[in-house]
Amino acid sequence: MAVTIDGTTGVSLVQDGVVTAADLSSTLDLSGKTVTLPAGVGGKVLQVHQFSYSPASTFSTNSGDFTEVTGASTTFTPTQSGGFLIIQAVVPCEGYASGTDVHSYTALFDSSTILQSRGFQGDNLGKLGDLIWLPIVGVHNYKLTHGSTSPRTFNIRLANASTSRQTRVRAGEDTITITVWEIAG
Repeated sequence: MAVTIDGTTGVSLVQDGVVTAADLSSTLDLSGKTVTLPAGVGGKVLQVHQFSYSPASTFSTNSGDFTEVTGASTTFTPTQSGGFLIIQAVVPCEGYASGTDVHSYTALFDSSTILQSRGFQGDNLGKLGDLIWLPIVGVHNYKLTHGSTSPRTFNIRLANASTSRQTRVRAGEDTITITVWEIAG
């Protein structure tokens, strides 16, 4: 076992250059010391909010514009200004097209501002005469810097490339989730 005595840091006991649990104290005195963490390290989770939504009746849209899924929204209030929010939304749905390929979109909105969208394209065998809904799962992960404790409303919207296409969230089958983590700045 090596013993190091230093006039400024005290006594250090390390066996053969390897630090073991026995070498460590259960407390660390940093009074009067400055500790600098590497860039990107820091912050702590202040709160986590999770919202789940399963529609009572199937929601369907054939709009080329983003249409809010009725009921698929949640309001989150940060506990402090500054820092950031991590928002994750999982949107299981289905797409269909009559006589053409499927082009469906899911989107995560902050009130009326789009944060992120995902597009899905698939070959629809429905153009051969069969009615086939293609399963889609839109996964959104978004980091949002915020500067206040004002409530924010996050919602899910769906769209299609044209009105000959549809996207739906099925009652009793699909559950949309939105999870928000508030991280201290």
